[in-house]
Amino acid sequence: MPELTKSSDENINVLYLSKNIVSGDFYWMYQKNELKFYAVIDCTGHGVPGAFLSMLAHTGLNYAIANSISNLPADILDEMNTFVKQALKQQNNHSIQDRMEVGVCVYNSKTNELNYAGASINLLYFQNKKLNIIKASKCTVGSFQPHVLSRPQNHCLTMQKGDRIFMHSDGVIDQFGAKSNKKLTSKKFKEMLEYSIGFNFEKQFKFIDDEITIWKGDMEQTDDILFMCVEL
Repeated sequence: MPELTKSSDENINVLYLSKNIVSGDFYWMYQKNELKFYAVIDCTGHGVPGAFLSMLAHTGLNYAIANSISNLPADILDEMNTFVKQALKQQNNHSIQDRMEVGVCVYNSKTNELNYAGASINLLYFQNKKLNIIKASKCTVGSFQPHVLSRPQNHCLTMQKGDRIFMHSDGVIDQFGAKSNKKLTSKKFKEMLEYSIGFNFEKQFKFIDDEITIWKGDMEQTDDILFMCVEL
């Protein structure tokens, strides 16, 4: 599949820090006519086991885009879930703990409509100088979960030029700090984003990158770290 073509009116930045040489996290971008697809995936574990699942997730995403009945993220996650469960032979009576947390956005550059669905990966976005959060569905991709009774929910937003969207893996908020020996937490990460709300896109990304680095200090990295931000 062709890679996403970055246009002059679009900014994309990614903070991607692997705990080991290979990673269980990855980001994915694709363009089909006026539709632009953005995804952040966090697979169980890190290192070689996580990297194996990442390869499977990448294949599953490509399969889902090719076979989904629509371009809605919820349908894409459904197709991906079916593909990965079949590949891992996940069944109610024979399931393993391997799974994937996934956030998918589909942006229509002509209508400025953004559709999002998440399996345990939230969407954060700036609009009208306000930070908003859409909670992901409490499920994962590729594992049998008897407590999950509904599919991921699709959310449709009307965006404006200059709006920014953010998705990240758990490695960001689970990182322990050198000074506090506590996790960063989603609350502190949200405060970082809100503090930098008036910064231009590049300055905001550098600020977040620097703050995570300062927080971590000489503490060992807890997990793979992945943070994607897009200015529409």
